[in-house]
Amino acid sequence: MNITAFDPPAGIDDFDSIKDQRALWSEFISFHFDMNQKTVKDELTKNGAPSGVEPQFYNPIATAAKKEPDETTADVPWIGFPKVLTTRFGTSALDVAEELNTSVLGTDADGNGVAFSFRKQDEYLEWHADHDPKTGKVTRISFTCEAPEYWSALAQGVPSPYYTLDENNVNSFKPSATAKGDIDAVLRLYRTFLDNPKVQKADLLFPADVYVDSDKKQKLFSAGDYNPWNRWNTAGGAVHLTHRANTLGAEINLAARATIRRKPGATELTDNTSLICCAAYGNPNRNSDPTIGGKVNNFAQTNSFVTLLNPVGLYMTDFNGAGLVTPDGTPADEFWTWVRPTTQIGDRFKRYLRAVFAVPASKKYSIEDITLAGQPLRYGGQMASLITMMLVGVVDRVGKIHVDPITCVSHGCRSRQNRGYIIAVANQDQDDGTVFVPPCDSYGDFEEVNLGGTPTSSFKALALLAGTNEFRAARGHLSRSLRITRRA
Repeated sequence: MNITAFDPPAGIDDFDSIKDQRALWSEFISFHFDMNQKTVKDELTKNGAPSGVEPQFYNPIATAAKKEPDETTADVPWIGFPKVLTTRFGTSALDVAEELNTSVLGTDADGNGVAFSFRKQDEYLEWHADHDPKTGKVTRISFTCEAPEYWSALAQGVPSPYYTLDENNVNSFKPSATAKGDIDAVLRLYRTFLDNPKVQKADLLFPADVYVDSDKKQKLFSAGDYNPWNRWNTAGGAVHLTHRANTLGAEINLAARATIRRKPGATELTDNTSLICCAAYGNPNRNSDPTIGGKVNNFAQTNSFVTLLNPVGLYMTDFNGAGLVTPDGTPADEFWTWVRPTTQIGDRFKRYLRAVFAVPASKKYSIEDITLAGQPLRYGGQMASLITMMLVGVVDRVGKIHVDPITCVSHGCRSRQNRGYIIAVANQDQDDGTVFVPPCDSYGDFEEVNLGGTPTSSFKALALLAGTNEFRAARGHLSRSLRITRRA
Protein backbone atom coordinates (compact mmCIF):
# COMPACT_ATOMS: atom_id res chain seq x y z
CA MET A 1 0.00 0.00 0.00
CA ASN A 2 1.20 3.49 -0.77
CA ILE A 3 -0.32 6.81 0.27
CA THR A 4 0.87 10.40 0.02
CA ALA A 5 -0.40 11.43 3.45
CA PHE A 6 -2.19 10.08 6.52
CA ASP A 7 -5.68 11.50 6.89
CA PRO A 8 -7.43 12.38 10.16
CA PRO A 9 -9.40 9.53 11.79
CA ALA A 10 -12.56 8.64 9.87
CA GLY A 11 -11.76 11.50 7.49
CA ILE A 12 -13.20 14.18 9.82
CA ASP A 13 -12.58 17.75 8.69
CA ASP A 14 -11.71 19.80 11.82
CA PHE A 15 -8.19 20.35 10.48
CA ASP A 16 -9.30 21.73 7.13
CA SER A 17 -9.64 25.33 8.33
CA ILE A 18 -6.22 25.33 10.04
CA LYS A 19 -3.21 26.06 7.86
CA ASP A 20 -0.90 23.03 7.53
CA GLN A 21 -2.71 21.06 10.25
CA ARG A 22 -3.46 18.08 8.03
CA ALA A 23 0.17 17.98 6.94
CA LEU A 24 1.37 18.09 10.52
CA TRP A 25 -1.01 15.30 11.50
CA SER A 26 0.31 13.16 8.69
CA GLU A 27 3.86 13.73 9.92
CA PHE A 28 2.82 12.79 13.45
CA ILE A 29 1.26 9.46 12.41
CA SER A 30 4.18 8.72 10.07
CA PHE A 31 6.56 9.37 12.98
CA HIS A 32 4.81 6.68 15.02
CA PHE A 33 4.99 4.21 12.14
CA ASP A 34 8.72 4.82 11.74
CA MET A 35 9.40 4.69 15.47
CA ASN A 36 7.57 1.39 15.88
CA GLN A 37 9.11 -0.14 12.78
CA LYS A 38 12.49 0.59 14.39
CA THR A 39 11.23 -0.96 17.64
CA VAL A 40 10.42 -4.15 15.72
CA LYS A 41 13.80 -4.20 14.00
CA ASP A 42 15.61 -3.68 17.32
CA GLU A 43 13.68 -6.52 18.94
CA LEU A 44 14.40 -8.85 16.03
CA THR A 45 18.13 -8.11 15.93
CA LYS A 46 18.47 -8.41 19.71
CA ASN A 47 17.03 -11.89 19.39
CA GLY A 48 19.31 -13.18 16.64
CA ALA A 49 18.05 -11.68 13.36
CA PRO A 50 20.70 -10.15 11.06
CA SER A 51 21.28 -6.41 11.46
CA GLY A 52 19.76 -5.70 8.05
CA VAL A 53 16.51 -7.53 8.73
CA GLU A 54 13.44 -5.94 7.18
CA PRO A 55 10.40 -5.87 9.46
CA GLN A 56 7.11 -7.11 8.04
CA PHE A 57 5.39 -4.01 9.44
CA TYR A 58 5.87 -0.96 7.21
CA ASN A 59 5.01 2.72 6.82
CA PRO A 60 2.72 3.12 3.78
CA ILE A 61 3.86 6.72 3.30
CA ALA A 62 7.48 5.64 2.80
CA THR A 63 8.97 6.23 -0.64
CA ALA A 64 9.59 2.50 -1.13
CA ALA A 65 5.93 1.59 -0.55
CA LYS A 66 3.62 1.18 -3.51
CA LYS A 67 0.20 -0.15 -4.41
CA GLU A 68 0.48 -3.93 -4.60
CA PRO A 69 -1.68 -6.10 -6.88
CA ASP A 70 -2.42 -8.57 -4.07
CA GLU A 71 -3.24 -5.93 -1.47
CA THR A 72 -6.16 -6.93 0.76
CA THR A 73 -7.81 -5.24 3.74
CA ALA A 74 -9.27 -6.91 6.78
CA ASP A 75 -11.09 -5.55 9.80
CA VAL A 76 -10.24 -6.78 13.28
CA PRO A 77 -13.36 -6.58 15.50
CA TRP A 78 -13.89 -6.83 19.26
CA ILE A 79 -16.57 -5.99 21.84
CA GLY A 80 -16.45 -2.61 23.60
CA PHE A 81 -17.04 -3.52 27.24
CA PRO A 82 -13.81 -4.15 29.21
CA LYS A 83 -13.32 -7.88 29.55
CA VAL A 84 -10.81 -7.37 32.36
CA LEU A 85 -13.51 -5.81 34.54
CA THR A 86 -15.85 -8.73 33.94
CA THR A 87 -13.03 -11.16 34.70
CA ARG A 88 -11.97 -9.45 37.90
CA PHE A 89 -15.23 -8.11 39.29
CA GLY A 90 -17.98 -10.33 37.87
CA THR A 91 -21.43 -8.91 38.62
CA SER A 92 -19.88 -5.68 39.99
CA ALA A 93 -18.15 -4.91 36.69
CA LEU A 94 -20.83 -2.46 35.53
CA ASP A 95 -20.44 -0.40 38.70
CA VAL A 96 -16.64 -0.47 38.54
CA ALA A 97 -16.66 0.62 34.90
CA GLU A 98 -18.40 3.86 35.86
CA GLU A 99 -15.68 4.83 38.36
CA LEU A 100 -12.69 7.06 37.67
CA ASN A 101 -9.15 6.03 38.52
CA THR A 102 -6.65 8.53 39.87
CA SER A 103 -2.91 8.20 39.29
CA VAL A 104 0.22 10.33 39.00
CA LEU A 105 1.04 11.77 35.60
CA GLY A 106 4.40 13.39 36.34
CA THR A 107 5.77 16.15 38.54
CA ASP A 108 5.39 19.91 38.77
CA ALA A 109 8.26 22.42 38.94
CA ASP A 110 8.64 21.76 42.68
CA GLY A 111 8.89 18.00 42.25
CA ASN A 112 5.39 17.30 43.53
CA GLY A 113 3.30 14.66 41.84
CA VAL A 114 0.65 15.85 39.39
CA ALA A 115 -2.48 13.74 39.72
CA PHE A 116 -4.99 13.02 36.96
CA SER A 117 -8.18 11.01 36.62
CA PHE A 118 -9.19 8.65 33.83
CA ARG A 119 -11.87 6.12 33.06
CA LYS A 120 -11.33 2.40 33.64
CA GLN A 121 -12.77 1.67 30.21
CA ASP A 122 -9.83 0.19 28.32
CA GLU A 123 -11.11 -1.37 25.09
CA TYR A 124 -10.56 1.81 23.03
CA LEU A 125 -14.18 2.73 23.80
CA GLU A 126 -15.27 5.04 26.61
CA TRP A 127 -18.61 6.42 27.72
CA HIS A 128 -20.29 8.80 30.12
CA ALA A 129 -23.88 8.77 31.42
CA ASP A 130 -25.74 12.00 32.14
CA HIS A 131 -28.32 11.92 34.92
CA ASP A 132 -31.39 13.98 35.69
CA PRO A 133 -30.42 16.26 38.62
CA LYS A 134 -33.81 15.73 40.28
CA THR A 135 -34.51 12.03 39.78
CA GLY A 136 -30.98 10.74 39.32
CA LYS A 137 -32.11 8.68 36.34
CA VAL A 138 -29.95 8.27 33.24
CA THR A 139 -30.97 10.73 30.51
CA ARG A 140 -28.21 10.28 27.94
CA ILE A 141 -25.22 8.02 27.34
CA SER A 142 -22.39 9.28 25.13
CA PHE A 143 -19.79 6.97 23.60
CA THR A 144 -16.44 7.96 22.12
CA CYS A 145 -13.38 6.33 20.60
CA GLU A 146 -11.63 9.55 19.53
CA ALA A 147 -7.90 9.53 20.19
CA PRO A 148 -6.41 12.04 22.65
CA GLU A 149 -3.53 12.78 20.27
CA TYR A 150 -6.01 14.14 17.74
CA TRP A 151 -7.45 16.60 20.27
CA SER A 152 -3.99 17.68 21.36
CA ALA A 153 -3.15 18.43 17.73
CA LEU A 154 -6.45 20.23 17.15
CA ALA A 155 -5.90 22.40 20.22
CA GLN A 156 -2.29 23.40 19.68
CA GLY A 157 -0.94 22.14 16.36
CA VAL A 158 1.88 19.86 17.52
CA PRO A 159 0.73 17.20 20.02
CA SER A 160 2.37 17.51 23.44
CA PRO A 161 5.67 15.64 24.03
CA TYR A 162 3.78 13.11 26.17
CA TYR A 163 2.69 11.53 22.88
CA THR A 164 6.10 11.44 21.19
CA LEU A 165 8.72 10.62 23.84
CA ASP A 166 10.75 7.47 23.22
CA GLU A 167 11.85 4.92 25.80
CA ASN A 168 14.65 7.24 26.92
CA ASN A 169 12.27 10.19 27.33
CA VAL A 170 13.72 11.87 24.26
CA ASN A 171 11.36 13.77 21.97
CA SER A 172 12.65 13.30 18.44
CA PHE A 173 9.48 14.45 16.67
CA LYS A 174 10.53 17.49 14.63
CA PRO A 175 7.76 18.22 12.12
CA SER A 176 8.37 20.42 9.11
CA ALA A 177 4.77 21.65 9.12
CA THR A 178 4.09 24.59 11.44
CA ALA A 179 0.37 24.40 12.23
CA LYS A 180 -0.84 26.17 15.35
CA GLY A 181 -4.10 24.35 16.06
CA ASP A 182 -7.30 26.07 17.15
CA ILE A 183 -8.26 25.93 20.83
CA ASP A 184 -11.43 27.89 20.04
CA ALA A 185 -12.54 25.06 17.76
CA VAL A 186 -11.90 22.62 20.58
CA LEU A 187 -14.00 24.74 22.93
CA ARG A 188 -16.87 24.87 20.43
CA LEU A 189 -16.82 21.10 19.99
CA TYR A 190 -16.81 20.54 23.75
CA ARG A 191 -19.83 22.78 24.21
CA THR A 192 -21.62 21.10 21.33
CA PHE A 193 -20.87 17.47 22.26
CA LEU A 194 -21.64 18.01 25.94
CA ASP A 195 -24.55 20.38 25.27
CA ASN A 196 -22.99 22.58 27.93
CA PRO A 197 -22.22 26.29 27.45
CA LYS A 198 -20.52 26.40 30.85
CA VAL A 199 -17.29 24.88 29.49
CA GLN A 200 -14.55 27.52 29.47
CA LYS A 201 -11.26 27.58 27.60
CA ALA A 202 -9.21 27.71 30.78
CA ASP A 203 -10.90 24.49 31.95
CA LEU A 204 -9.27 22.62 29.07
CA LEU A 205 -5.64 23.66 29.62
CA PHE A 206 -2.79 22.74 31.95
CA PRO A 207 -2.19 25.66 34.33
CA ALA A 208 1.50 24.78 34.79
CA ASP A 209 4.28 22.68 33.30
CA VAL A 210 4.25 18.92 33.91
CA TYR A 211 7.58 17.08 33.82
CA VAL A 212 8.52 13.43 33.42
CA ASP A 213 10.12 13.49 36.87
CA SER A 214 11.65 15.80 39.43
CA ASP A 215 14.90 16.40 37.52
CA LYS A 216 12.83 18.57 35.13
CA LYS A 217 14.88 17.61 32.06
CA GLN A 218 11.86 16.81 29.92
CA LYS A 219 8.34 18.20 29.89
CA LEU A 220 5.31 16.08 29.24
CA PHE A 221 3.06 19.13 28.92
CA SER A 222 3.72 22.87 29.02
CA ALA A 223 1.56 25.42 30.79
CA GLY A 224 -1.25 26.27 28.38
CA ASP A 225 -1.13 22.88 26.63
CA TYR A 226 -4.39 21.03 26.12
CA ASN A 227 -5.20 18.80 29.10
CA PRO A 228 -6.83 15.56 27.87
CA TRP A 229 -7.89 14.71 31.45
CA ASN A 230 -9.71 17.98 32.10
CA ARG A 231 -12.88 17.77 34.20
CA TRP A 232 -15.22 18.10 31.23
CA ASN A 233 -13.67 15.00 29.66
CA THR A 234 -13.72 12.92 32.84
CA ALA A 235 -16.24 13.61 35.60
CA GLY A 236 -18.21 15.99 33.40
CA GLY A 237 -18.41 14.10 30.13
CA ALA A 238 -16.69 11.98 27.49
CA VAL A 239 -15.34 13.91 24.50
CA HIS A 240 -12.43 11.60 23.73
CA LEU A 241 -10.52 8.66 25.23
CA THR A 242 -8.81 9.11 28.61
CA HIS A 243 -7.38 5.72 29.57
CA ARG A 244 -3.63 5.85 29.05
CA ALA A 245 -3.75 2.67 26.97
CA ASN A 246 -6.38 4.12 24.63
CA THR A 247 -4.20 5.97 22.13
CA LEU A 248 -3.31 5.76 18.46
CA GLY A 249 0.31 5.34 19.48
CA ALA A 250 -0.68 2.21 21.42
CA GLU A 251 -2.61 0.88 18.41
CA ILE A 252 0.34 1.35 16.06
CA ASN A 253 2.77 -0.14 18.57
CA LEU A 254 0.59 -3.20 19.12
CA ALA A 255 0.10 -3.76 15.39
CA ALA A 256 3.82 -3.37 14.71
CA ARG A 257 5.06 -5.67 17.47
CA ALA A 258 2.41 -8.28 16.70
CA THR A 259 4.06 -8.84 13.31
CA ILE A 260 6.98 -10.49 15.13
CA ARG A 261 6.47 -14.23 14.94
CA ARG A 262 7.14 -16.23 18.12
CA LYS A 263 8.62 -19.70 18.56
CA PRO A 264 9.84 -20.33 22.11
CA GLY A 265 10.04 -24.07 21.58
CA ALA A 266 9.58 -26.56 18.79
CA THR A 267 6.28 -25.11 17.60
CA GLU A 268 5.45 -21.57 16.48
CA LEU A 269 2.79 -19.88 18.57
CA THR A 270 -0.52 -19.16 16.87
CA ASP A 271 -3.21 -18.68 19.53
CA ASN A 272 -4.07 -15.24 20.85
CA THR A 273 -3.32 -15.87 24.53
CA SER A 274 0.07 -17.50 24.00
CA LEU A 275 1.17 -14.77 21.61
CA ILE A 276 0.34 -11.86 23.90
CA CYS A 277 1.86 -13.57 26.94
CA CYS A 278 5.01 -14.31 24.96
CA ALA A 279 5.36 -10.87 23.34
CA ALA A 280 3.91 -8.55 26.02
CA TYR A 281 2.34 -6.22 23.47
CA GLY A 282 -0.75 -5.58 25.56
CA ASN A 283 -3.09 -6.91 28.21
CA PRO A 284 -4.10 -10.57 27.86
CA ASN A 285 -7.31 -9.89 29.81
CA ARG A 286 -8.82 -7.60 27.19
CA ASN A 287 -11.10 -8.26 24.26
CA SER A 288 -9.02 -5.98 22.05
CA ASP A 289 -5.29 -6.56 22.54
CA PRO A 290 -5.17 -10.38 22.19
CA THR A 291 -7.58 -10.24 19.24
CA ILE A 292 -5.65 -7.54 17.41
CA GLY A 293 -2.29 -9.14 18.13
CA GLY A 294 -3.41 -12.61 17.16
CA LYS A 295 -4.99 -11.51 13.88
CA VAL A 296 -1.96 -9.42 12.90
CA ASN A 297 0.44 -12.24 13.78
CA ASN A 298 -1.59 -14.65 11.68
CA PHE A 299 -1.16 -12.21 8.77
CA ALA A 300 2.59 -12.19 9.38
CA GLN A 301 2.71 -15.98 9.34
CA THR A 302 1.72 -15.91 5.67
CA ASN A 303 5.14 -14.28 4.99
CA SER A 304 3.41 -11.05 4.06
CA PHE A 305 3.94 -7.36 4.65
CA VAL A 306 1.46 -5.82 7.08
CA THR A 307 0.34 -2.28 7.90
CA LEU A 308 -2.70 -0.29 9.03
CA LEU A 309 -5.20 1.17 6.60
CA ASN A 310 -5.42 4.94 6.21
CA PRO A 311 -7.00 6.73 8.00
CA VAL A 312 -5.50 5.12 11.08
CA GLY A 313 -7.99 5.00 13.91
CA LEU A 314 -9.90 2.96 16.45
CA TYR A 315 -13.53 2.84 15.48
CA MET A 316 -16.99 1.86 16.50
CA THR A 317 -18.39 0.00 13.54
CA ASP A 318 -21.72 -1.46 14.71
CA PHE A 319 -24.38 -1.16 17.38
CA ASN A 320 -26.78 -4.06 17.87
CA GLY A 321 -29.81 -2.95 19.86
CA ALA A 322 -31.96 -5.97 19.02
CA GLY A 323 -31.96 -7.15 22.65
CA LEU A 324 -33.22 -3.85 24.05
CA VAL A 325 -36.90 -3.81 25.02
CA THR A 326 -38.76 -0.49 25.23
CA PRO A 327 -42.06 0.05 27.10
CA ASP A 328 -44.01 0.90 23.95
CA GLY A 329 -42.28 -1.46 21.53
CA THR A 330 -40.36 1.27 19.69
CA PRO A 331 -37.10 -0.22 18.31
CA ALA A 332 -34.36 1.07 20.60
CA ASP A 333 -32.13 1.61 17.56
CA GLU A 334 -34.24 4.70 16.89
CA PHE A 335 -32.76 6.29 20.02
CA TRP A 336 -29.19 5.66 18.85
CA THR A 337 -27.42 8.43 16.91
CA TRP A 338 -24.08 8.24 15.17
CA VAL A 339 -22.78 11.76 15.84
CA ARG A 340 -19.36 11.78 14.24
CA PRO A 341 -18.57 11.53 11.40
CA THR A 342 -21.72 12.47 9.55
CA THR A 343 -20.53 10.90 6.28
CA GLN A 344 -18.48 7.79 5.58
CA ILE A 345 -15.31 7.52 3.51
CA GLY A 346 -16.94 5.28 0.95
CA ASP A 347 -15.03 2.00 1.20
CA ARG A 348 -16.57 -1.15 2.67
CA PHE A 349 -15.86 -0.23 6.28
CA LYS A 350 -18.06 1.77 8.63
CA ARG A 351 -16.09 4.07 10.91
CA TYR A 352 -17.69 5.98 13.78
CA LEU A 353 -16.01 8.06 16.46
CA ARG A 354 -18.91 9.32 18.56
CA ALA A 355 -22.45 8.13 19.32
CA VAL A 356 -25.27 9.06 21.69
CA PHE A 357 -28.18 7.07 23.10
CA ALA A 358 -31.08 9.17 24.38
CA VAL A 359 -34.86 8.79 24.57
CA PRO A 360 -36.61 11.79 23.00
CA ALA A 361 -38.75 14.02 25.18
CA SER A 362 -41.85 13.01 23.24
CA LYS A 363 -41.64 9.57 24.83
CA LYS A 364 -43.12 9.28 28.30
CA TYR A 365 -40.35 7.06 29.62
CA SER A 366 -36.62 7.21 30.31
CA ILE A 367 -33.58 5.17 29.40
CA GLU A 368 -33.95 3.26 32.68
CA ASP A 369 -37.39 2.05 31.57
CA ILE A 370 -35.70 0.18 28.72
CA THR A 371 -34.42 -3.30 29.55
CA LEU A 372 -31.62 -5.55 28.34
CA ALA A 373 -31.80 -9.23 29.32
CA GLY A 374 -34.55 -8.26 31.74
CA GLN A 375 -32.46 -5.61 33.51
CA PRO A 376 -33.15 -1.85 33.31
CA LEU A 377 -30.56 0.25 31.49
CA ARG A 378 -28.74 2.02 34.30
CA TYR A 379 -25.17 1.80 33.03
CA GLY A 380 -23.39 2.80 29.86
CA GLY A 381 -21.51 -0.46 30.12
CA GLN A 382 -24.64 -2.45 29.36
CA MET A 383 -24.73 -0.77 25.96
CA ALA A 384 -20.95 -0.96 25.47
CA SER A 385 -21.43 -4.72 25.30
CA LEU A 386 -23.61 -4.13 22.21
CA ILE A 387 -20.96 -2.10 20.37
CA THR A 388 -18.47 -3.67 17.99
CA MET A 389 -15.10 -1.96 17.72
CA MET A 390 -12.57 -2.39 14.94
CA LEU A 391 -9.33 -1.38 13.32
CA VAL A 392 -8.42 -2.20 9.72
CA GLY A 393 -5.23 -3.87 8.58
CA VAL A 394 -3.62 -4.22 5.17
CA VAL A 395 -1.82 -7.34 3.94
CA ASP A 396 0.20 -7.42 0.72
CA ARG A 397 3.11 -9.13 -1.06
CA VAL A 398 2.00 -12.49 0.29
CA GLY A 399 4.87 -14.95 0.44
CA LYS A 400 7.43 -12.26 -0.43
CA ILE A 401 9.11 -11.83 2.98
CA HIS A 402 10.25 -14.32 5.58
CA VAL A 403 11.50 -13.34 9.01
CA ASP A 404 12.37 -16.21 11.32
CA PRO A 405 10.33 -16.40 14.51
CA ILE A 406 12.06 -15.39 17.72
CA THR A 407 11.62 -16.45 21.31
CA CYS A 408 9.54 -14.87 24.05
CA VAL A 409 10.31 -11.70 25.97
CA SER A 410 7.77 -12.52 28.68
CA HIS A 411 5.65 -15.35 29.95
CA GLY A 412 2.09 -15.76 31.16
CA CYS A 413 0.90 -16.46 34.69
CA ARG A 414 -2.69 -17.55 35.33
CA SER A 415 -4.50 -16.98 38.61
CA ARG A 416 -5.40 -20.21 40.34
CA GLN A 417 -8.31 -18.47 42.07
CA ASN A 418 -9.67 -16.75 38.97
CA ARG A 419 -8.82 -18.92 35.99
CA GLY A 420 -9.77 -16.24 33.50
CA TYR A 421 -7.23 -13.75 34.84
CA ILE A 422 -3.70 -13.73 33.39
CA ILE A 423 -0.69 -11.51 33.88
CA ALA A 424 2.22 -11.28 31.46
CA VAL A 425 5.53 -11.04 33.28
CA ALA A 426 8.61 -9.78 31.45
CA ASN A 427 11.81 -11.78 31.54
CA GLN A 428 14.80 -9.90 32.88
CA ASP A 429 18.29 -9.73 31.37
CA GLN A 430 21.02 -10.05 33.97
CA ASP A 431 24.41 -8.33 34.03
CA ASP A 432 26.17 -11.67 33.51
CA GLY A 433 24.33 -12.24 30.23
CA THR A 434 21.83 -14.73 31.60
CA VAL A 435 18.08 -14.30 31.66
CA PHE A 436 15.94 -14.44 34.76
CA VAL A 437 12.37 -15.63 34.28
CA PRO A 438 10.42 -14.46 37.35
CA PRO A 439 8.41 -17.38 38.75
CA CYS A 440 4.66 -16.99 38.64
CA ASP A 441 4.20 -17.71 42.34
CA SER A 442 6.26 -14.63 43.19
CA TYR A 443 3.21 -12.59 42.11
CA GLY A 444 0.74 -14.47 44.27
CA ASP A 445 -1.31 -17.58 43.66
CA PHE A 446 -0.44 -17.87 39.96
CA GLU A 447 0.71 -20.74 37.76
CA GLU A 448 2.55 -20.80 34.44
CA VAL A 449 0.61 -20.54 31.19
CA ASN A 450 2.04 -23.12 28.80
CA LEU A 451 3.31 -21.26 25.75
CA GLY A 452 4.78 -24.30 24.07
CA GLY A 453 8.36 -23.73 25.20
CA THR A 454 10.69 -22.01 27.63
CA PRO A 455 11.71 -18.37 26.97
CA THR A 456 15.47 -17.98 26.64
CA SER A 457 16.02 -14.30 25.86
CA SER A 458 14.52 -10.94 26.69
CA PHE A 459 14.82 -7.21 26.89
CA LYS A 460 15.75 -5.41 30.06
CA ALA A 461 12.25 -4.91 31.33
CA LEU A 462 10.06 -4.63 34.35
CA ALA A 463 7.20 -6.87 35.38
CA LEU A 464 4.16 -6.31 33.21
CA LEU A 465 1.32 -6.75 35.63
CA ALA A 466 -1.33 -6.64 32.93
CA GLY A 467 -4.77 -6.14 34.36
CA THR A 468 -3.68 -4.37 37.53
CA ASN A 469 -4.06 -0.72 38.26
CA GLU A 470 -0.34 0.02 38.13
CA PHE A 471 0.60 -1.66 34.85
CA ARG A 472 3.57 -0.03 33.14
CA ALA A 473 4.70 -0.99 29.69
CA ALA A 474 8.37 -1.94 29.40
CA ARG A 475 10.44 1.13 28.64
CA GLY A 476 12.98 -0.79 26.59
CA HIS A 477 10.74 -1.66 23.69
CA LEU A 478 7.37 0.06 23.93
CA SER A 479 6.69 3.58 22.79
CA ARG A 480 5.82 6.34 25.21
CA SER A 481 2.21 6.17 24.11
CA LEU A 482 1.92 2.62 25.46
CA ARG A 483 3.62 3.47 28.75
CA ILE A 484 0.43 3.22 30.72
CA THR A 485 -1.22 2.86 34.08
CA ARG A 486 -3.70 0.09 33.49
CA ARG A 487 -7.03 -0.70 34.97
CA ALA A 488 -8.60 -1.78 38.19
